[in-house]
Amino acid sequence: MKHDSNNDETLDMRIEELDGLDDFAGEMTQLLSKEAPRPDETLTGRVMDQLPCARSCASGRMLGSVYAFFDSDRVLSHLVRGITRSSSCSSIFLVAGLFHLVYGLIIRTGLTHVPFRPSLLPEWVMLQPVLAYIAGVGFLAAGVLLRKLGPRAYRAAQVVTLAYLLLVVVNGTAILGTMRISAMLLATISLVGSGLIIGLFLGAVLLKCTEGGRQA
Repeated sequence: MKHDSNNDETLDMRIEELDGLDDFAGEMTQLLSKEAPRPDETLTGRVMDQLPCARSCASGRMLGSVYAFFDSDRVLSHLVRGITRSSSCSSIFLVAGLFHLVYGLIIRTGLTHVPFRPSLLPEWVMLQPVLAYIAGVGFLAAGVLLRKLGPRAYRAAQVVTLAYLLLVVVNGTAILGTMRISAMLLATISLVGSGLIIGLFLGAVLLKCTEGGRQA
């Protein structure tokens, strides 16, 4: 009788285990039948923003930019997403102005040290330093206006940016029309390409600042 009671207890334990497995299988089936949650697209950026290194050190900011690059469908908007104030726009335009002034000095120095007489070069090529100076002064003026007037200077900065883009296209077309040297083709393409990148970036900065001013 004692042996039979032990068998009954063992059988009852196995039945309870099987019932527990059935319950577990039922719960797993319900979980698998549910639609999987979609991850938040901004999760990576928000996590990186919470890291102290991402805010304080250059390597952290660079890493955050890399993550944002692969997370974003609109790379350019993420590159300028932190720029929402006119003071930030002003600093960028001032840097662009100084860059073009230095660029003009470099071109002028290079043209004075060509291995032949500068008079042999087309007049439009000799105007490149002047055009760089004009662009630099325009960007500096836009930067100063943004610093002094704030959002009221957005329109003037937009005009300067559009004029710069037009100047880049006209300048590249004029160089190709006056130079008959095939080697100038690559240099002109590089010049126009870099100018368009700068102009489009400044335009994106202005749009971001304008949106930030409207939301503020």
